[in-house]
Amino acid sequence: MASAFDIAVASKVFATVAAGPKACASIALNVSGCTIGTPAPFALFSAMLERNKQFAKRVHIEITESAEMTNLEFADKAIQTMRKMGFRVGLDDFGAGAASLQYIHAFIVDFVKFDGSLVKRMGQSKRDDALLKSMIGTCESLEVTSIAEWIENESMFSRAKSLGFEYGQGRHFGMPLAATPDAPVVQVARSGRRQGVQETWG
Repeated sequence: MASAFDIAVASKVFATVAAGPKACASIALNVSGCTIGTPAPFALFSAMLERNKQFAKRVHIEITESAEMTNLEFADKAIQTMRKMGFRVGLDDFGAGAASLQYIHAFIVDFVKFDGSLVKRMGQSKRDDALLKSMIGTCESLEVTSIAEWIENESMFSRAKSLGFEYGQGRHFGMPLAATPDAPVVQVARSGRRQGVQETWG
């Protein structure tokens, strides 16, 4: 049912974006690896993207590890198809699954969002921090944007900066939005919070 659910969510996302054409915020669309890595489901999904590619700049596609992608060659072709339409594509919950490092080497993506459980453990183990910093360095070498999830406070923000993360996501930057805003949402890399500005990723 994952692929059918992905189509339903995508339909809702594009309807929301279309209803607020003057809004500035982007929306992250989570998609199962089953949809991206399997020809028939991806054909349906890509057809919907093609019909809505005028909204590509406002919709980020995040591939989840809810299902392992075994046909890596097909999955990368699917990712490149979406990117050619203008969508930014990334890997969600990076580091949580066993295939994460395999994916980052096999796929050309725009960003990776590091799993919050890894981010939450920053500073607790020199070994874990070294491994995390190494993965961030791999992303930087591949020109892939690194994003830390679950940044809840100033301490976590400082540790994320020290390890080399480019962006952060979490309540430290602002509460979840109830509606797409008409004012710009500022994306801030490697800097502190600024008064009166909503800071977030996406």
